[in-house]
Amino acid sequence: MKLIFPVVNFMFLVPSILKQSNETVVAPLPVNSDIVYTLKSKKASAKLIETEKGYVVLSGSQSCKQTSSSISEGWIKQRNKLIETGVLIDSGEFYIFNENAIFSSISAATAVVLGRQAAGPVEWIDIIGRTFKQNQEKKFESESNED
Repeated sequence: MKLIFPVVNFMFLVPSILKQSNETVVAPLPVNSDIVYTLKSKKASAKLIETEKGYVVLSGSQSCKQTSSSISEGWIKQRNKLIETGVLIDSGEFYIFNENAIFSSISAATAVVLGRQAAGPVEWIDIIGRTFKQNQEKKFESESNED
C-alpha cells in the first residue's frame, strides 16, 4: 500500500530523507524549476522549492510554534509527526526544519510553517515578488500558447 500512494499523488508516506547506517543523507531532489520561494510572517520565515516528488521546505526554514484554531487536524498530525521524528526541532521562539521536508501540496507546507490554514499558492513569493500561483498561471499560459 505504501508504494501506491505516490502514484496517486499521496506523498505523506514518502520519506523526506534516506537513512544509511547511522548517518542521515538528504534525498536528492530533482527540481522542476530553479525558483526558490520564500514565506515570511511575523513569527517565521521559510524557503520552498517544487520538485518532481512534491513541495520541499528547505532545511533551516522556520515554523511557528503556536497553532491557530483554524488549522485542520490533518495538518496538526503532520506537524506533530515532523516534531516527533526530529525534522522540526525546537529552537526557542520557533521550530527549525532540521532537514528538507517533502509535502504533497503547497498548502500543506504552508499550514505546517504558519501553524494555521492558509492559501499556499499565494503565500509563497519568488525573488522578484511573484506568487507561486502567478508563476503557475504564467507557466500554463505559455504552454497553452505553444499548442
